[in-house]
Amino acid sequence: MKTVLLGPQRFRTTVGAVIRTVAPEGAVATVTAGWRDRESDTDELDATLDGRGRHLHLYSRLAEPIATPWTNWRDLLAPAAAGAR
Repeated sequence: MKTVLLGPQRFRTTVGAVIRTVAPEGAVATVTAGWRDRESDTDELDATLDGRGRHLHLYSRLAEPIATPWTNWRDLLAPAAAGAR
């Protein structure tokens, strides 16, 4: 597994060339950091990656637990704690 960190791709798209060099085949995990409401707007990125992108949707995954009132966090974490035993 290789990790590549690229900057903004809006005005100068380099992701396609870089990924073809570093990982010529297989799925590519992507993080659209800072997009918030546009996190799922990945059509251009998908096209650049030839459909190989697997978007992690980190903002939306984080937003739900943060919006959960503190009193419910114990219930939210209970299944994970039970699996750790």
